[in-house]
Amino acid sequence: MRLIFLVLCFFLVSAELDEIGRKVFKKVHRWYNPKIRWSKQLEGKALEYLNSKDNLEEGIMVIDGENTYQKDNSLTLGAKLLDTFNGPKWDETEKLTDLPEGSRYGCNFIYQEGSTEDVLRYACLYEKI
Repeated sequence: MRLIFLVLCFFLVSAELDEIGRKVFKKVHRWYNPKIRWSKQLEGKALEYLNSKDNLEEGIMVIDGENTYQKDNSLTLGAKLLDTFNGPKWDETEKLTDLPEGSRYGCNFIYQEGSTEDVLRYACLYEKI
């Protein structure tokens, strides 16, 4: 049992959101709606959501998804995260631009390394004020 736990810890990166990840999420959201504010509380709830997919309290909007990358992909984790929100494959921009000024958001991600491909799962939570 301990061996399984250690192996999971090795392949599953879900530690507290690092500064690079936070900067990427904030940068992307400034592009789409500079009037919303980062929430440390929603950042934590986003990680909980990724780990459990439990229902959230009423009034919380969720944008989540995942991207896969081949093992030989040379992009840094920050570049992969930025890539997730960029280009035609991400079609949630209208939801962000429609959020009223003062709305709060928080995001998080889990990066899973597999034998042939890696998976980046992300979630952003939004609360209208």
